[in-house]
Amino acid sequence: MRNYKSILCLLLSLVLIFSVVFPMGAAAVEEPGAGNSGSRGIRLEFVGEDGETLGIESVMIYDVPDGTYNVNTTHLQKYLPEGYDFVATGDYGVAKDDNGEEYITIALREKVYEKTIWVNYVTEDGAYVLSTTMVVDVDTMYLHTSELDVPYGYEVCADGDVSIANGAITVEVRAKTYQRHLYVNYVTEDGKSVLTTELT
Repeated sequence: MRNYKSILCLLLSLVLIFSVVFPMGAAAVEEPGAGNSGSRGIRLEFVGEDGETLGIESVMIYDVPDGTYNVNTTHLQKYLPEGYDFVATGDYGVAKDDNGEEYITIALREKVYEKTIWVNYVTEDGAYVLSTTMVVDVDTMYLHTSELDVPYGYEVCADGDVSIANGAITVEVRAKTYQRHLYVNYVTEDGKSVLTTELT
């Protein structure tokens, strides 16, 4: 009888330990954000401008609300691979593959950090002097005249910022003046005028 009670206590202890380590109905481990109420998982597929494969691994996102079948690039921006940007901004449609899984195909291009602009120099009356190119940051909208390499023999008519329009700026310049007129006054020791001449 004593052995029976010992065996029974041992079995009860094992059942208790098992229920603690492996609780009934324990939730399955899910991807971060997966299964959130009111949203579902969608796969992002990345391709090049012409639809070519870029070799970039697809990404699963879990924050698209149920019933949403167009996702804007403002929402997708945070999921872009480093060094790439959208070919086109706006809404991207949600599609389904042969397995019924939802996905979005996003066309990408390498991010541009610089741009080349034309700098056109003209005289005050609009006569052409010189055109040259200049590389600036892609977000640059204005250039200060102090940053320009003005053509030899000319100077800027007015210092300040010049706005970039259609990939170019126009700067008014004028020919530098290298000579000037001087008047030389000759006087005696007591200040009497003797002669005045002009030098160029």
